[in-house]
Amino acid sequence: MRKTKVIFFLMIVVSFLTVLVFIHNRYDYLEKRNSDFYEISVICRGKNMESYSSVKAGIDQAADDLNAEVNYITLTKDNDAAQQLSLLKQEISNGTNAVVIIPAENVKDGSVLRDAAREVPLVALKYPIGDVSYATAISCDEYRLGSELAKKIISDKGPAGSGRFQIIRRSSQGGGTRLLEGVTDALKNGGATDITCSAAADSYKKVYDDVKQSMGKNEGRIFVALDGDSLEAAGKAKKDLLKSGEASNESIYGVGRTDANVAMLGDGIIQAIGAEDEYSMGYLGIKIAIDGIQKKYNENDITVNFIVSDKSNMHYPKNEYILFPFINY
Repeated sequence: MRKTKVIFFLMIVVSFLTVLVFIHNRYDYLEKRNSDFYEISVICRGKNMESYSSVKAGIDQAADDLNAEVNYITLTKDNDAAQQLSLLKQEISNGTNAVVIIPAENVKDGSVLRDAAREVPLVALKYPIGDVSYATAISCDEYRLGSELAKKIISDKGPAGSGRFQIIRRSSQGGGTRLLEGVTDALKNGGATDITCSAAADSYKKVYDDVKQSMGKNEGRIFVALDGDSLEAAGKAKKDLLKSGEASNESIYGVGRTDANVAMLGDGIIQAIGAEDEYSMGYLGIKIAIDGIQKKYNENDITVNFIVSDKSNMHYPKNEYILFPFINY
């Protein structure tokens, strides 16, 4: 009986000590977390981050890994530069530790951007914000991406001089001037003479309707989309025509990774996709913002990789890494 009491007493002591150790470790963890916790504002380019799902995935993973709280700030109107600048000043006034921004196409007020970069670390993703000292830009070489996509088209279709090319894009997803130059320069160097650049559409539906109407003529055009939304709209237009039994000998190429675009690439609706490593772009955006908070040095311009993939090589490791970021991370 006495032996049983001793064993029982020892068990209580051990349990008590275990609880004390747990509480101590938990306290240390929370103390460390609170001391190294960063609040970072991410200013979007539009009403949501749907068009930048891979960027958002990278941002969210970095925030989890690096102990940051991310606050997504959306606009009431897509691609509104004035509202972005107003929100930038507001977030700094509210005490954010750093700002990551996907800049609108016409963000030109250098004084606001320079003032912001003096107050907190400022990181721009995907699109340039001009010559702003102390800010870091993380982007892809869009001219090279456009050029490589055009070379892929010529490789698939033969001499460019025999092709009828129609370039499409959405106004709210614009900013790809260098991308457009890369595509058109390479096509012209390949002998292309029939290149039509459609006016930037103001909505997904407008792109869909225009492409579907054009495809209905069955003229064998090669559509080149300069953003993910336009590529998706063009692909859906072709897919719907095929479903209705209408023949379509049009080809679709474009830039911009979305889940729908990757699916249509696999189905042969889209012939090839050019895609930036947007996941790494988002992850680096948060990492570099935290480096800035900690006064660590980084380059002002950082370039991420891109791929141009078709159905035959979409599951090669380097292409899968970018096309299927939610599987690979």
